[in-house]
Amino acid sequence: MRVHHTKNKGDLGVLHAQLDLAKRGWTICLPQTEHAELDLIAYQDGRFLRFR
Repeated sequence: MRVHHTKNKGDLGVLHAQLDLAKRGWTICLPQTEHAELDLIAYQDGRFLRFR
């Protein structure tokens, strides 16, 4: 099976961002599809952050 190197790097970067935000107390929301306009949303104290 061929590995899509740049996608793997991007997925790993998103995972690191999720971990950092979760450690800081943010709730992590993930899209239901790979084709969404964003990679994740973080929520804390009535505030949303959107990451593309």
